[in-house]
Amino acid sequence: DDLDRELRDHIDLEAEELMAAGLPPSEARAAAVRQFGSIALTKLDVLDSLPELQVCVAYDVDGEIIHQVPDTYTLERAKPVYERVPGWQRDTTQARNLRDLPTAARAYLDRISDLAAAPIEYVSVGAERSEMFKVMG
Repeated sequence: DDLDRELRDHIDLEAEELMAAGLPPSEARAAAVRQFGSIALTKLDVLDSLPELQVCVAYDVDGEIIHQVPDTYTLERAKPVYERVPGWQRDTTQARNLRDLPTAARAYLDRISDLAAAPIEYVSVGAERSEMFKVMG
């Protein structure tokens, strides 16, 4: 959609500026993505029924493992490397704070935060505004 395209364009522009300053493409793209200070993780409830989740932790690009999101030119050749984490198989739609979530869901959020090197600020567990809660602050 338009917002996704706008965000991708912004990240691509930032990465291009960083590459012009001498940063390698994959590092420039990762730095551009990291400019966002926190994460709003949506649709956590969609994962409720899964016994196991796959989290992308790296990319295999022509046999080389990289831990940043590949630049636009390399992304087509990149194959995701997944880490398996346990699902929680419990309803999260009634959660209104972090303590209300199953332990495995909290562990999943921690792993996403660690991999992204950014804190999770908001979590949504449904489509309604009331089904989103603030984690930080």
